[in-house]
Amino acid sequence: MAAGHHRRFGIGGAALAAASGHPVVPVAHNAGHYWPRRGFLKKRGTIHVVIGPLIDSRGKSAEEINRLAEAWISETMARLETKSPGHS
Repeated sequence: MAAGHHRRFGIGGAALAAASGHPVVPVAHNAGHYWPRRGFLKKRGTIHVVIGPLIDSRGKSAEEINRLAEAWISETMARLETKSPGHS
């Protein structure tokens, strides 16, 4: 995904979590600043990775799990943007 862009989250992982009852671990990173989508060349820099809190899937629909993961990732990505090139 290109840096600063956002696409709709797929439902597959959330559906699997809802069906199995296993938790989801959201992860956010800023690798898009250094490794463009469909790009071969990479830029120098530090990739920041943040591992989020477990999302308990028991009793939740796939859509609800997806919303929770997307909300956490979006909020965390906003914070990571300040650590990326061109930001203070």
